[in-house]
Order: sequence, then structure tokens, then C-alpha cells
Amino acid sequence: MSSDDTTVSAADISRNFGDWQSKALQWPVTITHHGRPRLMLVSVEAFKNAEPKREVDEPAAELSAQFRSVLSHIKEAFYALDQNFQVIEANAAAEDYFGLTREAMLGNDLRELIPHTRDSFAWDIYRRVMTTGEQAEFKVKASIRGRPKLNVKAFPYDGGGVGVMFTSLEIADQESVLRKRGEGLFKALKCEPALSVAVLNGRGGIELASDAFCALTGFDRGQLETLTLAELVGAAERAPLVKALNEALREDAPTSIDVTLMTKAGGDKKVRLSLGAAAHDVVADEIVVCAVDVEMMAAVRGTV
Repeated sequence: MSSDDTTVSAADISRNFGDWQSKALQWPVTITHHGRPRLMLVSVEAFKNAEPKREVDEPAAELSAQFRSVLSHIKEAFYALDQNFQVIEANAAAEDYFGLTREAMLGNDLRELIPHTRDSFAWDIYRRVMTTGEQAEFKVKASIRGRPKLNVKAFPYDGGGVGVMFTSLEIADQESVLRKRGEGLFKALKCEPALSVAVLNGRGGIELASDAFCALTGFDRGQLETLTLAELVGAAERAPLVKALNEALREDAPTSIDVTLMTKAGGDKKVRLSLGAAAHDVVADEIVVCAVDVEMMAAVRGTV
């Protein structure tokens, strides 16, 4: 077949496409436009057998290998999802965390592989990242029971998907979270003077007290931190209080008890104490005490 037989103008091929289609089954046909080559008509087999351009594929393959190598060596767990929430990438740290191989995760919806993660608000954040193209950072409960909370970074990935990188919160980070949570609780309680809060250690010693609890007893924080809660009640009520504290710790169930607190000024206050154990990885065996000033609460309700 001569070169003339393999070159045709766009106008000619539109008039005799059937003939040129037959020729293309034997040899590629060049289609010209105003005398210049513009397109090529080839058979399916010729297209499939065409050798790919090495100058394009080799750098891409090398870059992919380098990327996978970096992922395998970072300590953070990483996985990526496409727009349908199917896993398209995962590193060794993610395999260890989820207890699944990369091969088992790829192409699957992580919510199906680990059903108890479905209720996590993290998925809503991933959707927002996909929609807005903005990255997000947040803390979330671990998907595996008993593990510390996670610090998660989510960012746009691979044209519409989301990349997720996460690490367990360090002890200092956990302490910071707990401290801020306590500060928020104390701020909220300032709106209700009849309610106050103290945090006890496992021996009943006062570790932390709200402003209202200090006002209730007449002691400042420094003085309260040298006392146990039992030392603030009369001798006859100490044994029942200690029993209630031990039950709250041992049974991990909230309980309440009515006592009379002895104030610094020598008076007394009738209060109802609600006790709840708070055990966690940072500080174990704490008891949160919510004290209700019975007389003040009755006054607020208009019964006195």
C-alpha cells in the first residue's frame, strides 16, 4: 500500500468512509485538514498494540513508587477515598490501625468494612471537604474501642476525593482536651448559682472546685485542695459519704446522697451531692461531684 493510499482529506473520508474504514483495518490512515495531517484512523487491534510513550509513563510510575514509599514510612496513618467513599489508597499505619490489609481495603467502602464507624461525624466532614475543596482538622473518638482519641486531618485528594491522615492524641493533648472541657462546664454552671461542681481524686481529695463550690463552703481553692470531701461533712455523715464515693468508683454508676456541709464560717449547708466516676487514660479514678444547695434551689423554685 502506497503512502497515497494511507492519506485522505477530511472531506474525502466523509464521502467514502466505508472504503477508508476497510483500508484502516490494514494500515493506519492519516486524515488531513487543509493539506496538513490532523487525525489518524486506526483499527482497534493496532491501537491496542501501540507501544505507550515511555517518556510519559515512566516518570508517572516512578512518582507513584516514590509516593507509596513515603506513605509507608510516615508514622501517621493515611487513607484516601474517592467520591463514593471507596478506599483508593492506604498505608501500613492504616493497615495496622484497622487490622485490614491494603488489598482488603482498596475498592471498598470503609463504612462497610468497619460498620461501627458509620455514625461518626467524620463522614460529614469528609463530604464537606469534597464539596468545598477546603481542608479540615478535628478530633474524634477512635473507631476501635479502648483506643485514645484521634487527631484527624482531611484534605482534597485526587480530583474530588478526600485524603485522611490521623494520629492518636498524645497524653499532653488528651490532658488539654479534658482541661478545656472542664473549663467549659464550670463556665456554664456560673449561670446557675444553686449548682456547683468539684472534682475528687480516687481518695476523695478535692482536686478542682468551681467558683460556686468555693462560695458554698466559704473556702478558697487553695484551702479546698488540702481537704477531702469527707472532711467537710459532720462526723455522723462521713461513713455514708465515703461508702457512696466508693460505690460510684466501683460500680461506675452515678449515685446521690444528702449531706450537711460544714462551712468555713462555722455554719452548715444542706446539699444534695450527685456523684459520678470519670476514669480515662490520662487520670484514672476521678469522681465528679455536683452539689445542689437545697435551700437556694427551693428559693429559686418559689417553695420557700
